[in-house]
Amino acid sequence: MTNKQHPIGTGFGPASTTTDVLAGIDLTGRNAIVTAGHVGLGLETTRALADAGANVVVASRNPGTAAAALAGVDRVRIAQLDLMDPASVDRFVAEHTDTPLHMLINNAGIMGGDLVDADIAPLEPDVRPVSIEMGSGPLTLTPGVTGYAVDPESAEKLWELSEKLLA
Repeated sequence: MTNKQHPIGTGFGPASTTTDVLAGIDLTGRNAIVTAGHVGLGLETTRALADAGANVVVASRNPGTAAAALAGVDRVRIAQLDLMDPASVDRFVAEHTDTPLHMLINNAGIMGGDLVDADIAPLEPDVRPVSIEMGSGPLTLTPGVTGYAVDPESAEKLWELSEKLLA
């Protein structure tokens, strides 16, 4: 790789915490879905969003494991979701269409497949998915929830790491 990374001037560095990043940000009344929000980066993301006031649905293939990891974290609900099972995705979407969605964090990583070959429905202009680990699994949820649950009045641009990773 010949291109070196350069700081983008965020004011945050290697020692910055999620508390630093979210300082002064009130997410009260905002709703988030975090896939695999009970492990690794997803766990830290879930805790940070909940600490900032967001209501967080953690989507997990293993709800029992998720419940144990998130014990004591307020404003978190756990829901069963297997991103590799279309019926599971459909059930999850149907169960979450009555609440406005402000953030979708596709943290679950299932390696395999090629993003270029993915069959993905177009997203609304104000909705951008996050994919921390690229794979076909996380991309199955995005079209479902953006078609039903995004509140058009208050939809926020969802964190977009995938574009930066693929650039």
